[in-house]
Amino acid sequence: MAISSSYFWSGFPYDNLCRLEGSNEVDQDYVGTWTATTFGNKTIQARVVKEDIAYKFCLQDLLRVDDKVTFPPLPKHQPKGSEWMTPDQEKLVELFGWTSLVLTIAVVIYFACDSLRMVRDLFYYKHECVGKDQKINYSDVDIISAFVPQVESSFFPYPLLCCNTEGLEEDLFDWIDPDRPHEYYDLTLDAERVLKGNDLFTGSNNVFSQIKHWRPENKEDRVV
Repeated sequence: MAISSSYFWSGFPYDNLCRLEGSNEVDQDYVGTWTATTFGNKTIQARVVKEDIAYKFCLQDLLRVDDKVTFPPLPKHQPKGSEWMTPDQEKLVELFGWTSLVLTIAVVIYFACDSLRMVRDLFYYKHECVGKDQKINYSDVDIISAFVPQVESSFFPYPLLCCNTEGLEEDLFDWIDPDRPHEYYDLTLDAERVLKGNDLFTGSNNVFSQIKHWRPENKEDRVV
């Protein structure tokens, strides 16, 4: 908005006419009555007298002056001898021009820093904790519900476990079968029995998820 406003004010009054310097009279070749045709194909009569003010064509567009784009648009970029801005207009254009330059630099710096931050995040990660440390050991929580890979089956009353349950304590599961241990639902054991002797089977650890849990040596003094 600042950039467009600066170019908007620099082109006022948009008639591409500049007063001819060095002469306050119209050239004798233009004195007389002339017939002109408007854009609507309407014929009009124009009378020019010697005392009229003489004007010349001057491009009042700082985007195309001397076939090059000028940025920021400042009064000093007006072609020499074809200045069209008034003193007050020059002050306003000067203000808008420098403001647009500062804003452009600020926007470029912002997007450059944002791009560098995105590239940095692709290679570096900084963990930010959410919440407040309650100074309670995970192993001391009365009801622990660890993430244990499992799948539901309509043929079993409890989920089938997609990991090796060896060494896992009972309190890590959020369910308990009163009749059978968790190993009964361990799919890795079934895979070992079914695929035993198959050359393509290299062990359940390479197929199923793995889960481990280490209790702290001294639960009263150590927070994990």
